[in-house]
Amino acid sequence: RITRAVELAVAAVNGHQCDVENVTDLVTREIHALCGHEHDPKIGIETIQDLVEQTLMQQGCYEVAKEYIVYRSKR
Repeated sequence: RITRAVELAVAAVNGHQCDVENVTDLVTREIHALCGHEHDPKIGIETIQDLVEQTLMQQGCYEVAKEYIVYRSKR
């Protein structure tokens, strides 16, 4: 789901150069790290979406992050 959501955001900004696979990998690693440090390994969708936004921005995909935020607000 993460990959698909990022792909949709990339497509919405006319194929902006953003390494979707790398973003997905970084978010997945962060999720695993959070699960390892929590007593309750459940992570809410809001937390995952926040991680996607943060990772997009850290990777310099600002336009994609903006579109992802818009996509997220519509859901």
